[in-house]
Amino acid sequence: MTSKKKNIIFYDGFCVFCNKTIMWVIKNDKVNQFRFSHVESVFSKSRSFIVTTNAISVLTEKGEYLQSSRAVLYLLKKINKHNFLLVIIERFPDKILNFVYNLIARNRYLIFGKYDKCHLPDKNLKSKFLQ
Repeated sequence: MTSKKKNIIFYDGFCVFCNKTIMWVIKNDKVNQFRFSHVESVFSKSRSFIVTTNAISVLTEKGEYLQSSRAVLYLLKKINKHNFLLVIIERFPDKILNFVYNLIARNRYLIFGKYDKCHLPDKNLKSKFLQ
């Protein structure tokens, strides 16, 4: 990691949907502001806060820890893409956003599938992943 602080996304490395989401973030991260760590990694397990497979989490460049729908909103804001979607989503209360998020999260393996082992990044992307 460079001396400039990065946003770190913690994700379920076995989840197909989660991995596709990470690849979407990498593709759209034009200013190289994100790093990634699957929740089973040594890096994730060494954090003082609880990292869970049940929700995407972000440790922001300012040290704030976000989970679930708040983490997704943060990612959309930082990537600055799909602003129309962000404007709509932000109008909903956290209770509704978290309900929808949790519904998808609970059923993600059933809907999108699950890898047999933790999906690892391509060699050319390895520097973006914290082990």
